Amino acid sequence: MKIKLLTLFCVFSFVANSIAQEDKTYISIQEALQNAKQVYILDLTGQSLKELPTEIGNLVNLKKLILWKNNLTSLPASIGKLQNLTELNLKENQISKLPAEIGQLKNLKKLNLENNKLKELPKEINLLTNLVNLNLGWNALTINNLTEVWKLTKLTELNLQRNQLESLPEELGNLTNLTSLNLNFNPLKTLPAAIGKLVLLEELDLGKNTDLTTLPVEIGNLQNLETLNLQGVSLSQTEKDKLKKLPSKTEIEY
Repeated sequence: MKIKLLTLFCVFSFVANSIAQEDKTYISIQEALQNAKQVYILDLTGQSLKELPTEIGNLVNLKKLILWKNNLTSLPASIGKLQNLTELNLKENQISKLPAEIGQLKNLKKLNLENNKLKELPKEINLLTNLVNLNLGWNALTINNLTEVWKLTKLTELNLQRNQLESLPEELGNLTNLTSLNLNFNPLKTLPAAIGKLVLLEELDLGKNTDLTTLPVEIGNLQNLETLNLQGVSLSQTEKDKLKKLPSKTEIEY
């Protein structure tokens, strides 16, 4: 009986210690690299980093990597070794290009690249098939740079705010799991009819698209829409009438 209790105690202690390790947040790259296989969360926010060491790829159990508010201009190819990564936050850096190896992050669910200097995306981004949340806001992307994004069919949230999008392709309709789409502050002139296929959409932000003067009638198909931002968008009454097919619960901001 004592042996069984001792065994149970050891098992419990091991599990508790493992959980504690997974909950620990490392805030030093040096300490993290010294304990490589024990690091699950690494938060290097606001540390003025200009580059990441190649050894970052040694953190094979890493699940969450936060690099917000640094001075990174690129990522090492070894980033692709972080096979267990589920969240990568690169918000507010100076990144102009992503390595092809980012496509190796097969378990990634959340990728934040807001406020960088991206003008293109690697084709390998379409390999991130488990991605549900993608933030590409405040970059310099055009429609030609987003070809692979329309293949990420598990996406539920997509932020393309403040880029250089003059139009969107019919392939937008592939993203049928989207619940939130932010297109604020682009030079959009039109929307594709395929936007009507996003029937799970709850939030649609078209604000500050000052060149947008028409809406596709298919926008009325968005029967789950809760909020629609049209602030700064000049629409005639004829165009506004197309919104009458939206459910009464939809809050429209002009």
